[in-house]
Order: sequence, then C-alpha cells, then structure tokens
Amino acid sequence: MKLPSGNAQMESQKGQIIIEYILLLVIVVGLSASMYRFLKDTAFVQKLTFEPWGKLSGVIQCGVWKSCQVDKNSATPGLHPSMSSRRISLDPTK
Repeated sequence: MKLPSGNAQMESQKGQIIIEYILLLVIVVGLSASMYRFLKDTAFVQKLTFEPWGKLSGVIQCGVWKSCQVDKNSATPGLHPSMSSRRISLDPTK
C-alpha cells in the first residue's frame, strides 16, 4: 500500500480545514443570532440601563431613591421637595 505523498496529503488537509472553518462559522453565526433574538425579546439592555437610571435620576433631581414622578398634567404631587407643603418647626424633635 502506497502512502500519498506529502503534497497530496496537504491538499487533503486544506479541504478538511476549510470545511471545519465553515462549520465553526455557521455555529458562531447561529449562536450570535439566537443570543441577539433572546436579548431583544427579553429587553435585557433596557432593563439593565433604564430601570436603574430611573432611580439614579430620582436621586440627582429630587434627592430620593425613587423616580421623581413630576408630571405637570398629573394631579398627584411628585417627590421633589418643592412639591410638598412646607412645614417649619423650630423644635428639632418635631
């Protein structure tokens, strides 16, 4: 039995490597598409950024760890200190 020469064996390996790279490319593209669809459907980025930002903006604008809820069209007062009625006491225990 005659073994293939080095050059013929190398050509055979190149074809196998190309097929393996294409298979890996298909797997990576499929996983990326699945991950993108999952993240889009679950709104992961929005939950990661907008929900904490509501609390952080409440601290920045109103000084409370909640959303300020300041709405000009709403009948309910917001959490901003200027929206509450003023109560002044000279006695610090009250």
